[in-house]
Amino acid sequence: MKIQKFLSWAACAAGLVLASCAESLDEPQQPTSGEATEITVVVPSGTRSVTVAYPTNGGMKNLNVPITLNDNYSEQYGASAITTGKLALASAVATSVNIYDEQGNKLALNVPVKGIGDATAAGNATMLPEDAVHNYVTEDANQTFYHSSGVAMFDDSWPLTYTEDEDYNDVIIDYDIETKYVDMSIIPDQAWREQIKVVMHLRSVGGEYPRSAGLYLESLDTKYIKSTEARLTLGNHNEEDAAKMDITYNVDLSGEHPLIVIDNIDWLMSEEARTATYTNEKDGQQWYVNPRDPAKIVTNNNPLEYTDIAANTFYNVNPGIINTGGDLFTLTVIFKGTDRNELSIEEGQEQIDHFINATMDINKQNFFIGCYNRIIKRSFEIHMKGYNPSPNYTSYDSENALGVAKDASTTYCAADGSVYGFKVPVLTRHAYEKKSFTTLYPEYKGWFDSNGASNTDWYLHPDASTGYLCCWW
Repeated sequence: MKIQKFLSWAACAAGLVLASCAESLDEPQQPTSGEATEITVVVPSGTRSVTVAYPTNGGMKNLNVPITLNDNYSEQYGASAITTGKLALASAVATSVNIYDEQGNKLALNVPVKGIGDATAAGNATMLPEDAVHNYVTEDANQTFYHSSGVAMFDDSWPLTYTEDEDYNDVIIDYDIETKYVDMSIIPDQAWREQIKVVMHLRSVGGEYPRSAGLYLESLDTKYIKSTEARLTLGNHNEEDAAKMDITYNVDLSGEHPLIVIDNIDWLMSEEARTATYTNEKDGQQWYVNPRDPAKIVTNNNPLEYTDIAANTFYNVNPGIINTGGDLFTLTVIFKGTDRNELSIEEGQEQIDHFINATMDINKQNFFIGCYNRIIKRSFEIHMKGYNPSPNYTSYDSENALGVAKDASTTYCAADGSVYGFKVPVLTRHAYEKKSFTTLYPEYKGWFDSNGASNTDWYLHPDASTGYLCCWW
């Protein structure tokens, strides 16, 4: 006997889009123009994810994709029991993919995938910001962890100009979003551990306009959140010291989705921040939060020469004063739902499916920065291409009409295609202040111009000879 369960997730990486389907097909079918390939896959009982192997310019890459299967059967099955799931596949360009289970067994080979076409095709408008970011699945002791991690880089020149200096370091956030799933068939008494954890590290502030950095988590409905924990620290330690700084945070659950904000980040440019210190609990050393004078830099800071530093030095973007050994301001937010033991089977499955999707659907992780432009004397939000403003920002249309011509069909995109933010993989190195990101990463422009179809691993090939490259974080 087979039990059929539709997959309820969506993910995107390196031009490959995975989404849910409406009906079942017994055999792979050649897609028609603009449509996904639909197939049925049979997996071993208890399988929580499959691996999709897809081609890129740099060779084959693997993407771990979570699947949700109904483990509550009306009959008792043995180890050989099987369940059925369904995949829908679409790609920026025509290609084929292979699908494997968690043990590496071949489930489907050479599955044809039709290209979704030009930038006006459905689903492509928001592909660019996420195209380089991967999600993945890990397991430990009857618990499964679903992750999406990356780096959100922003330029603060919207709406007046294009990306003025192209350094994309005006605000940089390193992030990890994790859903913890408990196998209730083995450890039902541990279901209370299930949660979504959002971690945001403030890596740099390289502009005078930014005031905050936020995430509108559009794939998580607040109706599923029963409780919330949040803390702002320097690194994962030094909680007391972090409280002494003027950087704050807010987690707003009043709307349909959580709105998470690190606020007052312009404090890092203040005179107080120039001399603020804390003791790193990991090594016992005293550190300056934002050192602005080379004489105040401790010995294990970035050893680069103290040169080319503007009078209004920013945070972690100038050679010689990069706080690589010290801690970053870190906001950790934990969302918990109702213990699934207190819910019906259907309600519990709906909740955990939703939590998993909130992590794996990277197209709905809406990062942004809040700015105040002293030239036009207005406060505004800057998001990535194709994303909408948060509910708190209601004057997008009037601001978007200012300055350079904009793309009439896509939010936060200039008429020439320039964007003001994008996501890259964890540890991608950023550019120094007023150093061109496109010069630092020569393959970036080809990736951008092709809307993610070419140079898909551009971030792996920086030109270190430029001297523009900041350290690995």
